[in-house]
Amino acid sequence: RIELEEGMPVLRASTAVQTRIEMLLHKQRASGLSGEEEEELDRYEDIDDYLSFLNRVVRNLLWAQNQVEA
Repeated sequence: RIELEEGMPVLRASTAVQTRIEMLLHKQRASGLSGEEEEELDRYEDIDDYLSFLNRVVRNLLWAQNQVEA
């Protein structure tokens, strides 16, 4: 989903995905994960990395655009 923070668009995982990640992390701490669950959590971490990268790119582009306009 896309949210606005301080006028900037921010890409975030859906609420359902965030809930699933929290459940996996809780289970990992409590009793450990199956191999399939570990792979799932790794994929979510990859997605988080991509979203963070895209958010930085968008923020930097908008910042640069604002500097040119100022």
